[in-house]
Amino acid sequence: MKLNELRNLAIKLFGLYCITRFIILLPQLVSIFLMTGNSVYMQNKALLALAITISPALYLCLGAVCLFKTRLVVALLWAGDQSSAEKPAAGSGPSSLSFWITLIGFYYLISSFAGLVSLLWVSAVERQTIGSTFLSTKFLPDMFLLPLSIFSIHNARGIDEFIKKMQSTQRTTDQHSVE
Repeated sequence: MKLNELRNLAIKLFGLYCITRFIILLPQLVSIFLMTGNSVYMQNKALLALAITISPALYLCLGAVCLFKTRLVVALLWAGDQSSAEKPAAGSGPSSLSFWITLIGFYYLISSFAGLVSLLWVSAVERQTIGSTFLSTKFLPDMFLLPLSIFSIHNARGIDEFIKKMQSTQRTTDQHSVE
């Protein structure tokens, strides 16, 4: 299997994952129509509906892009690596660490972005101060994961090289200590 084929397959599988996440979140969308009562949320039902639909909509859009515009996603992720796209996938693609770092980075980028946006909308509906939003148990982890995921996506090759360098340094240290 060629490297380009592996990349296309990985993006399509990620698209299928996003579509299944959308399907899992469908009950959340149905809950908008089932809510009754006289709470703060009911006074701003449009904002609440928007906050609830953000995460499933992001998963649906990303899944559709990954499934139907695979070449575009591959071109965005591996823009400078087109020379090796027709080579057999021996040491790259799913077997390389940078591929998995990028994929995991995208997963956390989507989940943290969706969590932050919906949390900010809910705090706006409740008219909370920014301090109480920061104290939320979901806000701080998502706020930390968003820049970390963007960093890992853009620097996946550098992280891969750093890990390999650390492993080789550890191996040489272990060999010297045995002798």
